[in-house]
Amino acid sequence: MSRSGKAAIGTVVLLILILGGGYALDRWAVTRAEERITTELTGSFPDAAGVQVQIPGLLFLPQLLSGSLNTVELTADGVRYDGLDVTDVQVLAHGVDVAEPRTVDEVTVIGTVPGATVRAAVAASGRLPEEVTVDVADGAVVATATVLGVPLEATLQPVVSDGELRLEPQTFTLGGLEVDATAVPDGLLGDLGTLEVPLDALPDSLTLTSAEVLGDGVRLEVTGTDIALSSLS
Repeated sequence: MSRSGKAAIGTVVLLILILGGGYALDRWAVTRAEERITTELTGSFPDAAGVQVQIPGLLFLPQLLSGSLNTVELTADGVRYDGLDVTDVQVLAHGVDVAEPRTVDEVTVIGTVPGATVRAAVAASGRLPEEVTVDVADGAVVATATVLGVPLEATLQPVVSDGELRLEPQTFTLGGLEVDATAVPDGLLGDLGTLEVPLDALPDSLTLTSAEVLGDGVRLEVTGTDIALSSLS
């Protein structure tokens, strides 16, 4: 092989080593950043369990130098926020500022509120008579009462309207037989048509966008734009 050929091979090998070293540095930096974010989050939410943070993308350092991370993904097995227990949490944030005060351009948070929390929220609303109970099980929200000794059940559907969560009746079952809503005595189950579930723990910067009953909990999705991270902690 000629001297020029050997020199060309040597140059290629050197470039590969430089690029490989740069990529290794980039991966080291993104790992440290993910660890730091995880530490900060667990400090703000000490009851959080199973927190994992990922910053996707081919290269991290260019994002860092630009002052904004394109995307940050977070998952947690459970989080307690202002007394509210949320499980199976997923967070997708876009445009996360690196410097203080940290803000996020767009964020979507999805989590499951256990049935016990839903029951407590409905009870706190004061919209149901004391003898009426609400439970979440087998993928449905059900209100139960007794009419002249006969059990009455109302299946409720969570509906999001203007950022508020309502439970609207879908079916009524009296003594095991489905009946029309007009057959249910007025006021027996309270004002179910406009029953609202208070979500006082939700920060003003976030808006409830959807709700779905899954198993024994309610899966909620909230979104927000131009959010200061300090408002969430």
